[in-house]
Amino acid sequence: MSASFDETIGEVQTQNECDLAAMRANQPFLNQFSANADGYDAYIRDGVRPWSRQFDRVHELVDSALGIGHNAEATSSTR
Repeated sequence: MSASFDETIGEVQTQNECDLAAMRANQPFLNQFSANADGYDAYIRDGVRPWSRQFDRVHELVDSALGIGHNAEATSSTR
């Protein structure tokens, strides 16, 4: 991975290169990749998703209290 500052957007951009054949042939790498993917799935399922649902519910309650309605298409496209 290499990084460079892109002045047009004012951000550091990264350039990534992978040797897919070597990655596929490396069993320890594949094992760790699988463990990381499983850990990330558990984090989303058990950590983020329940809180996200609670925030959605609070949003609904605030909207209801304030008499605010949202267009269903606009709401679904921003999530």
